[in-house]
Amino acid sequence: MRGENIESIDISNAYLNGEIEDQYKVYMTQPEGFKVNLPDGQKWVCKLKKCLYGLKQSGRLWYHKLATELEKIGFTQIKSDPSIYVWAKDGIRVTLPVFVDDITITSKNKQKIQEVKDALQKVFKVKDLGPTTYLLGIKVDYDREHRTLELSQTQYIVDILKRFGMEECTAVTTPMDPGTRLSKYPLPDEEKEKMKNVPYMNAVGAIMHLAIATRPDIAYAVAKLA
Repeated sequence: MRGENIESIDISNAYLNGEIEDQYKVYMTQPEGFKVNLPDGQKWVCKLKKCLYGLKQSGRLWYHKLATELEKIGFTQIKSDPSIYVWAKDGIRVTLPVFVDDITITSKNKQKIQEVKDALQKVFKVKDLGPTTYLLGIKVDYDREHRTLELSQTQYIVDILKRFGMEECTAVTTPMDPGTRLSKYPLPDEEKEKMKNVPYMNAVGAIMHLAIATRPDIAYAVAKLA
């Protein structure tokens, strides 16, 4: 790390900020508790101007709204990763990665981070989470003075073990026995019956997320099991 400050914000009800473009017409039935009909009994419907959760367009329109507002305050979207925005001027640089409504702001200049927060608060309902300690379920231990950053998913691992009934298992030094050989030979009927109740795909999928995020040491074993 280069000694940057790392802070997080959350946009409340993000999708509701998306604005439906004029070329699209989206209608919905009147909400419960507010129903107005024509004198002849015909039922009216509502034409949406803003997005709601559940619309197919909501994700794209929220993305467009956020991108537009960030561009207004000088951010540029990098071409290699559209979810990352950068502001740079007079030797000050601010990097802003976005995951839906979770936004991380990094910069050596703490005052500029606050300016970005203030600018976004003028447009959105922003929850200031302060220095980043958790990000997308990953615990972040950042020592700015010594420029070290540690990522861990301890609670996620504990939850996985409980979910698959292995909370009492014994830890080992290697993720997989080097001599283990997996085969595709047909199983005996007894083994097939036993495996019917084993959520194998779910377990592999759960640890695959772990291997990609913070535990590359188990990547080989997970790939073999997958």
